[in-house]
Amino acid sequence: MTQETTSTTAAAPGLFRRIWDSWATRSLAVGAVATAMDVMILLAVVNLLGWPNAAGSAIGVVVGSTFTFFANRHFAFRDHNPDLAPQAIKFVISTAAALVLHAWLVWYLADVHGVYVVFAKLVADVLVFTCGQLLVLRYLVFPKAKVLPPPEALVAVSAVEPSLQTAPDRAL
Repeated sequence: MTQETTSTTAAAPGLFRRIWDSWATRSLAVGAVATAMDVMILLAVVNLLGWPNAAGSAIGVVVGSTFTFFANRHFAFRDHNPDLAPQAIKFVISTAAALVLHAWLVWYLADVHGVYVVFAKLVADVLVFTCGQLLVLRYLVFPKAKVLPPPEALVAVSAVEPSLQTAPDRAL
């Protein structure tokens, strides 16, 4: 084994670790599990119950999305804020909009153009949930916590000489 091969092999675990530590990678992994759940429910509702494709798609998305919210919150974005309601409301609103778009896209591809429903659903998943919702989750539902300055910095600012602090403009 050459020196170059050894260093590349040794660097691989670090690279994989950095990739796994990314919120996007973890969120995509959550999405993969949710999609598997979603497809199984879609097929059960359509094939076993005989419901329309759009209804099966919608039910699958609701179940998959519920899983997605909690798994992304705790695993992908590592958000343990006890105040769940604001995040849940943003998630429900954004997912409802995505659900309508997703169901329409599945209907359009499967029922209008005759695309096999599973393929139509996967195309809709990629377009609506993998791309769009990934960004909505990171920047709207689970935004990064704002970094506050350490308390020592706040004390230092308040201890500044009064004559050095900016005074409001005064009328002459």
